[in-house]
Amino acid sequence: MVRYRRPSVASIGPGAPQAPTLGGQVVVIRGKDLGPTRPVVHLGPYNCTVLSSSMTTVECRTSHGQGVSLPVAVAVRDQTSDDGVRYSYNRPVVQAVVPAHGPTSGRTRPTISADRMTEIPGERLVDVLLHNDTTIRFFMPEGFGEDLTVRVTVGGQASREAVTFSYDPPVVDGVSRADKDPAACQDRERVYLVNLPGGATREASRTVPAECFDTRGGYALLVEGESFGRSGAFVSIGGRECRVVSQTHNRITCEAPQGFGDRLGVV
Repeated sequence: MVRYRRPSVASIGPGAPQAPTLGGQVVVIRGKDLGPTRPVVHLGPYNCTVLSSSMTTVECRTSHGQGVSLPVAVAVRDQTSDDGVRYSYNRPVVQAVVPAHGPTSGRTRPTISADRMTEIPGERLVDVLLHNDTTIRFFMPEGFGEDLTVRVTVGGQASREAVTFSYDPPVVDGVSRADKDPAACQDRERVYLVNLPGGATREASRTVPAECFDTRGGYALLVEGESFGRSGAFVSIGGRECRVVSQTHNRITCEAPQGFGDRLGVV
């Protein structure tokens, strides 16, 4: 019984960075005993369509794929090469994320513009809505911080570009007593009679402060706004700490400090 030697692969090229995940790249495989008939070529799990072949050379066109260090296998009849030659597709390239900012509560829908992307990894850090080779649309997770690096990993290869996303800074819309009805803390207008010479009178009015904010402190304040984050906020009123009791992305309850003054800044 005669048994021919199995095909042997010595090299393949070009590979990354000239190996688009969209495929269509013509590569040349060099080796020995590649067969008198047209072989079957695989780059990892992906078929490479053979265009021409000889005993020492095979030209094939890559398929849509992804990954790094994929084994190159040339099969001739029932024998397959096993020489450890590897092929890598291009790593993903991130060009931009739009918009490049959003609230700490997340759930906005940014779009990543990129090149060489085919699949989002199974272990996702974001909820992906859609993706193709040039675009990813996803739900931004909640978080905080600025100039956070946006990274895309495809087939074991991560992007390297310094594209960033920043969560919005906190914005305070208003402060009120957390333990009182808002109406009870509104200034009221008091009407009274003024005696005039000759026994006449007339009505007059003045604004009476609600006096909801005692200088002794110790009561609960409600700070409302946006992008406070889920935890870790520090609140100060006129430079004095208002100890945080509870916090969400748009509401913070804190204990008012002792103090005095008017129109004090809340930070």
